[in-house]
Amino acid sequence: MNSRRTRKISKLGAIALCGCAVLFGLWLAWRARSAPVPFSQLDATEQQRRRTEVGPLQDQAKDIAGKARRHEKVRFQMAFTEEQINTMLQDRAQDPKAAIRDPRVTLSPGRVTLQGNGTYKGLSGAASVMGTVAVRDGQVVFNAESLTVSGLPMPGAVKTEVESEINRRLGQGLSQIPVKVESVTVEEGRLTVAGTTD
Repeated sequence: MNSRRTRKISKLGAIALCGCAVLFGLWLAWRARSAPVPFSQLDATEQQRRRTEVGPLQDQAKDIAGKARRHEKVRFQMAFTEEQINTMLQDRAQDPKAAIRDPRVTLSPGRVTLQGNGTYKGLSGAASVMGTVAVRDGQVVFNAESLTVSGLPMPGAVKTEVESEINRRLGQGLSQIPVKVESVTVEEGRLTVAGTTD
């Protein structure tokens, strides 16, 4: 009686394992198809559409910066979609000296993932750093939780170095607009920053 029960459990386990393998394969296929295309590989029409979509955000940032420089104290809120952030990163903020090329951001509730192609001590491949964003002393700061290159987890010291570089670049970008950030909200595919001119 026990051998029949053991065989039945073994068959159920094998079926469950096959089902998991099929689901994992389907997820991988979906992920491969839904992976974002780098901006440089989009056709000219799509590049122009995305640039046009980002234009109002850039105008809003210029307006906020102008008010801050004139010492006008105003509240602001800016909302960015994942696509808009990626357009700005890939089209306007490419740094040929950056450790990560073709950067792209993925936004999920409370989490930001920065991905791209990177090189570290001779190891080249897809790099991914995941973390959270917070507000500290009126500025946006990134707190790295994990870092992988070619799927391999990187040591804590490397993660800290990458986190510092991301925060340095964030600081440089925000220093051009004298504002005090009060909140950053990360939702699925959307990031909202609110604050006041300083």
